[in-house]
Amino acid sequence: MGNVLRLVKGAPAGTFDSALLAYGYNLFNTDGLEVMQECEARGIAVHVAGAFMLGVFNTGSDTRAPPPGGSNKSESTADEKQQWAALAEKHGVPLPSVALAFAFAPTVSSPNLCSPLPLAQAADC
Repeated sequence: MGNVLRLVKGAPAGTFDSALLAYGYNLFNTDGLEVMQECEARGIAVHVAGAFMLGVFNTGSDTRAPPPGGSNKSESTADEKQQWAALAEKHGVPLPSVALAFAFAPTVSSPNLCSPLPLAQAADC
C-alpha cells in the first residue's frame, strides 16, 4: 500500500481519478485504510479487488491464505473466517454479503468483482 499512498500524496491535485487496492481492504486485511482515507480527502475513487479474499468468503474454502504481503495478524485465516461467520449468523446475514458490505463501506470504494456470480450470491440474502 505504501507505493500507492506515496504516489497519491506526491502527485499534483487532479493527477489521479481512481486507485486500485488489490487485497488491501477486506475482512482479513485493512492495510489499505490509509490509502482510502487519503483518496477520500482528494476525491479519488478506490476500486477494491479481492473483497471475497480469493473465494474464502463465497466458496466455503478455508484452505486459502491471504496473499503475500497481506495482513500480519496472528490468527489463521480459518479462525478469522469463523469469527466473521459467527457475527454474520448472529445478524442473519450471509457471510459473502458481509464481505461485500465491508468493501463498499468506505465512501470512495467500488469493489471489483471477477464475475457477477459473487455479487448475485452476496445479494441473495
